[in-house]
Amino acid sequence: MSRSGQAFGTALWFALVGHGRNRLALVLALGFMPLWIWLMRLCTMEADMRFKVPASGGDLVANSNHVSQLVGAMNAVTFLIGFTMFMSTFKSVELDRRLVLAGYPRTQLLLAKVVALQLIAALVATYAVAILGFWWPVRHWWALVLAVFAAANVYGGLGILLGSLLRRELEGMFIMIMASIIDLGVQNPTMNPLSGQALLPFLPLYGPMQASFTAGFAPATASRYLLSSALWFVLTTTAGLAVFWFRTRAYPRTRAAGRPRTSEAACHGIDAVPVRRPRSHH
Repeated sequence: MSRSGQAFGTALWFALVGHGRNRLALVLALGFMPLWIWLMRLCTMEADMRFKVPASGGDLVANSNHVSQLVGAMNAVTFLIGFTMFMSTFKSVELDRRLVLAGYPRTQLLLAKVVALQLIAALVATYAVAILGFWWPVRHWWALVLAVFAAANVYGGLGILLGSLLRRELEGMFIMIMASIIDLGVQNPTMNPLSGQALLPFLPLYGPMQASFTAGFAPATASRYLLSSALWFVLTTTAGLAVFWFRTRAYPRTRAAGRPRTSEAACHGIDAVPVRRPRSHH
């Protein structure tokens, strides 16, 4: 294996181990997600509702309880993945910077973060859809997994961006929670029956929500709507990695004018200071 391949494998391994040691994220995934979906099922009445889904070509008729469970699953997945990627990036900034300054390939570190996000998002999306499938029959199982996976990628990229940019944990968690609530709240048909407003297509989760509604309740899928989520993922991830790249740059020290440098000091990037020797009294 080449040196770059070994560096990527090592970085990916440590990234996954770091995610695995995030006990709060594991508790949220194993406990909070099924609990939240169950609460949506418990608190929403069983009734057929009609709502507009442009991806299906018109209106859809679905059980309001099932719609609430789907929106709740999306909310849990986006918050979980966004929170996980934010904490992972936030806590590893200083270590990554030291690794880069010590000579570790920066590209492999960045690629490992993105691949780790993809693996975790795929696992969590599959788990969330399996929980939904336990409560009601999903019409297009794999299409729904793909839609939830796309939503997880969007907020995972946002987590990388916030983790690279912000200085405190509380700010990132607040932004992540509020962004997910607002994004999904205005697209929830049980809360906003007028789901065809002109500004909704500009929201990060518009494409995944349209694809998930069609996958869960429509005869045909609409995976083409996931292209908008891919664009959001590229924008947020690229911005986050750009901030990471900038913060791990090495700035050479400038030499003061007129000050000589010895060969040994120059090797270490240190300016030489002339030392006076004592005069001989002989």
